[in-house]
Amino acid sequence: MYKKDEILNLGEAIAFFLETHGLRDQADMRRIIGQWENLMGKPIANNTEKLHFSEGILWVHISSPIWRNELSLCKLKIRDMINRQIGRDVVKEVRIM
Repeated sequence: MYKKDEILNLGEAIAFFLETHGLRDQADMRRIIGQWENLMGKPIANNTEKLHFSEGILWVHISSPIWRNELSLCKLKIRDMINRQIGRDVVKEVRIM
């Protein structure tokens, strides 16, 4: 917690604002959605219809049954990769649909 008269750099101020207003998870999910292609690669990103995040669960809607099956086998790896990229455990579970 910061003191009222403490000087923060811009990054710290933004992080403090997001945390105190309950927006940190939403901001992290926007980062994940924005980086989805870089994280997962172009073939998977091209077959991703929708990403949705709710209560620690990342819902990934995949158009191709083949990719859906492959990703279902890698859910823990996907979760760990995303959390490592974000820098904290924001994603508790990945569900492939």
